[in-house]
Formats: sequence, structure tokens, C-alpha cells
Amino acid sequence: MGMKKYHLWLLLIILISAGALKIFWRQSSKATAMIGDQKISVELRRTPLEWEKGLSGRKPLAENTGMLFVFSDTAIRQFWMKDMRFSIDIFWIRNGKVVGIAKEVPIPRDDIIPQVKSPEPVNYVLETNAGFAEKYGIKLDASFAFGRGWSY
Repeated sequence: MGMKKYHLWLLLIILISAGALKIFWRQSSKATAMIGDQKISVELRRTPLEWEKGLSGRKPLAENTGMLFVFSDTAIRQFWMKDMRFSIDIFWIRNGKVVGIAKEVPIPRDDIIPQVKSPEPVNYVLETNAGFAEKYGIKLDASFAFGRGWSY
């Protein structure tokens, strides 16, 4: 095979691989979840950089959507509301159960950045628009599952 054909094939393989990775990343950054009896679409956040950014600087979420922070360990988690533009509900989740809810967490005012801490160690944190817990009757011990097979 000539060098020119080899380079074309190599370029084609690289482009196909890049496209597949992009599709995989797009698919792997979103999931469907169930919290209590409510189905919700979630954006997944799995890395320290993604955790730090969270919902900062964003507009309010669409109806029945949220951001799910996925951790590989179970620990006390602390979140802050830096650069937030809207109030949120935060659900602290451990192994498929809601173990805490911070309702109507406010946005920063007068240079005071609200911070919220999980009441006990958790391995998932779900953020939604404020009022979600009240609207859908989500309470402590509500079940939680996400992804294929609805596993936590």
C-alpha cells in the first residue's frame, strides 16, 4: 500500500475513533434516574474539576432535570453556592437512599457564599431546582437509582 493511502486510512481511523469517543462521552455524561417515584434526567459529574464547577454560572435547570455528582467513595460532602444564579434543592444519597435534603439553598448575597454539608457520609449528591423536593414529595429514605438497570 502506498504511503498516501496509508495516511488516508490512518486519518480515517483517527476520525472514526474521535467520533466514537465523543458519542461515548456525550452518552456517559447523561442518565435517567428515579428519586422516590419521580423520573428525572441528570447530568453526571464524576471528576474533581466537574464537581468544582457544578451548576455555577448556569441558568435554572429545565423541568425534571438535575445534576448528579458521582463519587467513588462514601464520605461527608460539602458544597458551596459560588457563582450560583438560582436556588437549589440538594439531595444527599448513600447506596440508593436519600439520607438528607437541603431545601431551597440560597444563592450568594453580599459576598456571603452559602455552604451546605451532608448530614452523614454519601456517595451521590443530586442538585435540582429549588422546590423539587416539595413538589414531588421527596422525603428522607426515598429510594434513588440511575442509569441502565436502575442501579446505584
